Amino acid sequence: MPSLTRGFQGEIPFIVGVLNADIMATLIELKVEVEKKWGSKMRMSFVGGLEVHLIAKELGDLTFISGGREPSSTKRPFHR
Repeated sequence: MPSLTRGFQGEIPFIVGVLNADIMATLIELKVEVEKKWGSKMRMSFVGGLEVHLIAKELGDLTFISGGREPSSTKRPFHR
């Protein structure tokens, strides 16, 4: 069975690297649509999510994995 189908059926989680709140909100809407169509509970996790605080109420049962990602325009000094 293809991984996408297994993800829609909730057998495996979708782990999505995302920073933007608008994209996260769209993915949450997609999750709801997939669950209605497939009659299953889709598991989705966000990695990164710098703007996750903006949609905290909408997250529901999504897993949020913090850290590890930051905008490419952000520069940190290298410390020795």
